[in-house]
Amino acid sequence: WIESGATWGTDPIDPFSVTTATRAGRDWWSLQPLARPKPPPTGNPIDVFIRKKLAEEGMKPAPPADRRTLIRRVHFDLLGLPPELWTGPLYEDVLPKAVAAVRPDVPYVAHSPGGGDLPFATDAGVSHYYGVGAYRRPLEDARRAGVRFTSECLGFANVPGPASPDVPWNDFPAWKAAVPRDRGTDWDFEDVRDHYLRLLYEVEPARLQQEDRAHYLRLSRAVSADGMQATIAEWRRAGSSCTGVLVWMFKDFTPGAGWGVADAAGLPKLAWHGLRRAFQPVRAALTDEGLNGLGVHLINDGPAAVRARLGLVCLQGGATVTLKRERDVELPARSSRTVSSAELIGSFFDLTYAYRFGPPPLDVAVVRLSD
Repeated sequence: WIESGATWGTDPIDPFSVTTATRAGRDWWSLQPLARPKPPPTGNPIDVFIRKKLAEEGMKPAPPADRRTLIRRVHFDLLGLPPELWTGPLYEDVLPKAVAAVRPDVPYVAHSPGGGDLPFATDAGVSHYYGVGAYRRPLEDARRAGVRFTSECLGFANVPGPASPDVPWNDFPAWKAAVPRDRGTDWDFEDVRDHYLRLLYEVEPARLQQEDRAHYLRLSRAVSADGMQATIAEWRRAGSSCTGVLVWMFKDFTPGAGWGVADAAGLPKLAWHGLRRAFQPVRAALTDEGLNGLGVHLINDGPAAVRARLGLVCLQGGATVTLKRERDVELPARSSRTVSSAELIGSFFDLTYAYRFGPPPLDVAVVRLSD
């Protein structure tokens, strides 16, 4: 019966005839043949369809704009608003004086973002920084951007944990509906996360999804945490221009891969654990300084001095120790300092594989502070 075509009634069974919760069928909208509907004979064809939809919703179109208004809109679309429209005496004079009179101990921020030549400049005032994240810049952009304080940063489509409730793991339309997207873009924040999967882990996300979705989700959870940890390490190092950050955002509104570092039920994602590690009051972190080796950044935000043992271990193949160094360090209260890997090792060792003399001497470097 199967070899003869699995005939049921008069036609063979077609498993792709209809769309299911997990895959598109032949009736899926994007698989339908193109058709050119006939608009009424008068008016702009696009406006005709818009007016039809407005009428269905009981709405009326706005009146036609005059020539001056149209030119003004085009100017603002192309060049942005002039400073006099996003600044003024209320924000620059009246409110600062009122705040200073009532609470002189509280800093006043006129705009968020704001403070630079343009309100979205990252190297002045309070910024919104999405270089690492939405704009897909390399991790070193966190230093190049010269961030002073960012009230929004590090937006990723953070994948929740396997135990997260009500997540539509196998319902593709519902999954994508929960992924954040900026208005007017042809990409979403899952595309952003996939970019960093390629950049940091050297995998092809689309192929990995098809071949091993479970592993794709594991790496997707990890890459958000790794990207956030690396960026916060850069901003907390000695000599950084950054004085503080607020990560976008705490909790998802709906189950799925949203911006939140906690899911819609309040359960922490791996990104939350990455930030928890990155924001530890006493911490050692590493940055790749290229030809200068690794920067070992030692931070003590606590109220008391800390005496600790600093250790650096290099591993080859995940198990073979190729280098190990230790030294005692003392970190004063509210302090940060950077120790170069050359200072810690005491000789040449191509930790960042920048000189490329022969094969890489290590796969991973681990730094640790211990009592």
